[in-house]
Amino acid sequence: MPFTYTVFNLAKNFFEYYNILLNKLANLGVGVSEKKIQGNRARIKVQTPDEVGEIELRTEGNDIIVRFETGTAPSKKSLEAVRTGLEFISTILGGGSLLDASINVAEESIDSALSGAHGYLASTIANAVRDAGEELREKVERPGLLPPPPFPGAVTSEEYVSRLEEIRARIISLREEIDIARQEGKRVKGIELRFSRAEKLFNEAQRDAERGDYSMAKSKLDAANRILDRVEEMVNRLYYE
Repeated sequence: MPFTYTVFNLAKNFFEYYNILLNKLANLGVGVSEKKIQGNRARIKVQTPDEVGEIELRTEGNDIIVRFETGTAPSKKSLEAVRTGLEFISTILGGGSLLDASINVAEESIDSALSGAHGYLASTIANAVRDAGEELREKVERPGLLPPPPFPGAVTSEEYVSRLEEIRARIISLREEIDIARQEGKRVKGIELRFSRAEKLFNEAQRDAERGDYSMAKSKLDAANRILDRVEEMVNRLYYE
């Protein structure tokens, strides 16, 4: 049975949603056997030792539509079930699509999958799909830091997005450390000056990426990261003086 989920008003961030979802699946222990993204559509085939699944992403107006289906892995089906059984299993064995095989089956929202009533993989995908949408929305709406460059536009490399998120996490973490040190009465003026410079480079890098200048964007991210190394060193030193 196919399930659907809608990420409202974030179609321009389609590429980032795709990458966040892949990371969520990996963190949940779901293997990705095949992935493909082209324009405003993507397809991901996943598997566990006992189940297989397929996820389709596409934009529709301002929204991202996610549709997925799961089934028992062919290796776990009995011979009789393979002979007589489900169309989507024979489709997978032939290298086809679970979702195409279930095109005439009524769809449900992911609430049913989240309940666990349709198996482990369906529940896991549903959680990943929902959490990826919530994480993306939080990043886009969070004040202070610019969101990653939108999709569509110039193609963003996975390496760039990964680097961007790594440094974003460092900025958030170090900001908290600086705030704590200030509340403890530590002198953080010099640290804040360097931290502000790193934040400025981080935001400039995203503007460069929006213009398609990924070489400059990556250089500025590297520069920001080096400054953050120094900031982290200075914060640690506060507690040894």
